[in-house]
Amino acid sequence: MNRLRGLFVSFVLFLSLPLSAAVSESELESLIEKVNRIYQPVAKQAGGELFFKFRRESSLAVASAFADGKNFWVTIYGGFYLSPRQTRDGLIFGICHELGHLFGGAPRRPAPFDYDGPIAHDGQSLLSSEGQSDYYAGLVCFREIAAGEDHLESLKGRHIPDRVIQECDRAWGPNTDSARICYRTALAAFDLLNLVRDFPISFDHPDTRIVERTNSYSYPSRQCRLDTAFAGALCQKRSRKRFNSDDPLADGCMGGAGARPACWFRLMDYL
Repeated sequence: MNRLRGLFVSFVLFLSLPLSAAVSESELESLIEKVNRIYQPVAKQAGGELFFKFRRESSLAVASAFADGKNFWVTIYGGFYLSPRQTRDGLIFGICHELGHLFGGAPRRPAPFDYDGPIAHDGQSLLSSEGQSDYYAGLVCFREIAAGEDHLESLKGRHIPDRVIQECDRAWGPNTDSARICYRTALAAFDLLNLVRDFPISFDHPDTRIVERTNSYSYPSRQCRLDTAFAGALCQKRSRKRFNSDDPLADGCMGGAGARPACWFRLMDYL
């Protein structure tokens, strides 16, 4: 079977390549160098290597992840970073979402019924679910990449919703670098989820649905994904870069504002 059938695509949005991209090739290369410095040791600890592939000629706004049981791949298509709607922080969050598929642990996705690629010992996919990947991106990856940057410069000219300020300050303390990374994480997820056009999502109106079982098989609602990324940004638990692949309770926050939202995650499934 063609390897592409093993790719779990996070975004399949059709865009024409823009005349003026918000993220340049040099910015992308610099970002990938930074990601590699942080995540190659994680891949090595797992017994493999991390590879990035680029399809610059493609106008698809696509990023995807693949694992074969040893090595790890992230593929980035041209439209994903060349869109004039993309931001640097939105791109970071998008890459972090893909890294979340690779290193975000449980809950993982079920393997597709017609998939003949590598699977885990329990018959499930090697890749983390969509909701878990968003949570990992907000909790671990974005923080790692943003650490040490000029957060005030990154936030210059951005409107930060009142709830984001209140919740981040409550979690991390006002006027701290941790709070500013929390602001950036929230806005980055918002940017990415609005990459193709503006959607009716808001920090002021969280998804109130409560799932009867954990949604590990498909995307949560776009609002639920925003809530999940924000919850990750608020979780104060110090977390490793590679989560437990079998136990979703081993990493992350189990309660409070930093817990995975009930719009996709059911804690009782694992107690």
